[in-house]
Amino acid sequence: MTETVEKPLLDSLIESRQLQILKTVVPYMHENQQKKLSMLIKLIEFQKTASLFDENSSAFSKELHACAYVSDSERISGMLGAIRKYCTEKEQENIDMILSFYEMSASC
Repeated sequence: MTETVEKPLLDSLIESRQLQILKTVVPYMHENQQKKLSMLIKLIEFQKTASLFDENSSAFSKELHACAYVSDSERISGMLGAIRKYCTEKEQENIDMILSFYEMSASC
């Protein structure tokens, strides 16, 4: 049984159906073509990522900046909560301990 993990926001903003198709094709290419196609895919992802930070960026990229406008404590708690989804059970316990400590120190 495979575990489905929610994609990070950045991935969801730059991914497309077309890129997923290209990524799926890579193993079926001749060996000398795999590297070229893989590099092309990463280049496209890099260009899309860079465009998110342009001054005239789309409304979608505004989501990426949403956390920049909250308090430091909210931002840190949100970041640790988001990271937690990708961690092992032991790492999750450590994050929970950090969050508890952080919440206690913030309330003082």
